[in-house]
Amino acid sequence: MNERRKKIISAIEAQGITVSVFDKPLYGEERDSFIRQAKAVLNCHFYESSRFEQVRVSHCLSLGTPVIAERGPNTRPASFYEEAVSWFTEEKLEEFFSSCFGTPDWYAAAIQQISYFEQLDASENFSEILEFATGYQKENKRHINQNTWIPNKINLGSGKDYKPGWLNIDILARTEPDIVLDLSKNLNLPTIISSKHWGMVKIDSFQFDIIYANNVLEHVPDLVGLMTQCLHLLKEEGTFEIEVPYEKSLTAWQDPTHIRALNENSWIYYTEWFWYLGWFEHRFEMQSSSYLDQRLQPCNREQAAFMKVCLKKIRTSPHERTVARTMQANWIIPDDEPPAST
Repeated sequence: MNERRKKIISAIEAQGITVSVFDKPLYGEERDSFIRQAKAVLNCHFYESSRFEQVRVSHCLSLGTPVIAERGPNTRPASFYEEAVSWFTEEKLEEFFSSCFGTPDWYAAAIQQISYFEQLDASENFSEILEFATGYQKENKRHINQNTWIPNKINLGSGKDYKPGWLNIDILARTEPDIVLDLSKNLNLPTIISSKHWGMVKIDSFQFDIIYANNVLEHVPDLVGLMTQCLHLLKEEGTFEIEVPYEKSLTAWQDPTHIRALNENSWIYYTEWFWYLGWFEHRFEMQSSSYLDQRLQPCNREQAAFMKVCLKKIRTSPHERTVARTMQANWIIPDDEPPAST
């Protein structure tokens, strides 16, 4: 509800007509029962752009309740709604509700509108888009069966955050990812995997420009395995963009599936002490780190509910590799033991 709608409702009520307004959204049978009881449903625009919300209107008509809809300069309904709805303009609002609404002529017209809507076959009006979608599906199926897709972006733990054009990976099939895969497990790279939407997909080391993980890391049992795999998959200078609940916020443990909390020090092993993880030639470098509040807006540390981190894959320097060797029992060099005598 905005000021524009409040103004329209007030103008209607000034004509002695009762307009029922609810203080919260209603759904399912509770919503439908009120629609069925109403003499009519008022459909007025939220924005001056005047877009006609045909899904909302068709639902009310399908329940047998007439609809009175505002028509603005940019209101362009499908042709079959012209005869299925009572229309008013902002200029003629008072005239319509003072002289037309509730009269015998209006009731007769409303009955005709509902009857007209019941006879409609909407398939004809959607035939063009159905034809396009069918053709696209056939062509896309032919294309994906002929080519192996080599993506350059991964959306990890895609869940509800599916990204078109990215390789969406999740461990849960019910989230409808492109590939069901646990990246914390070892992969024999390169590998080619069959995907749900793209046919065969190639995954290899140094293939990806970016990996994105939104509220994923706090769920992963083998986080080192996941971070290692992501390091392998990224190109040099590729980035790993991460969002996680902040340890000192209530969001850190509100989800029962969280198994860890993360803070500013959670990235040190991946950026500085990489040799503890068995990494040698590449590591991550911290590009940026910031805090987000409950609304996912930038904020200070004191208001933080989430952390947003960007890590970049870089090649280790000769100095770093020398230090890494001194930290390992085998110095990370090929075994120079002489062969056993026979």
